[in-house]
Amino acid sequence: MEKENGMLFMCGGCSHKIKREGLRANEFYCRKVDGIIPHGIVTDTTDATECVQNNWYEKNE
Repeated sequence: MEKENGMLFMCGGCSHKIKREGLRANEFYCRKVDGIIPHGIVTDTTDATECVQNNWYEKNE
């Protein structure tokens, strides 16, 4: 997993995830990974290493 100052990057810290009707608790849709991760469905604990490496990760403010 990607680390910055000892921090692990997970989807929970990214602003790209959105809640959609029909998803389970703690499931979100992310258009950045749709096609990479099945149906673009991520959780707060999904590893965001690839997104960080591709400059897709945007920290929540």
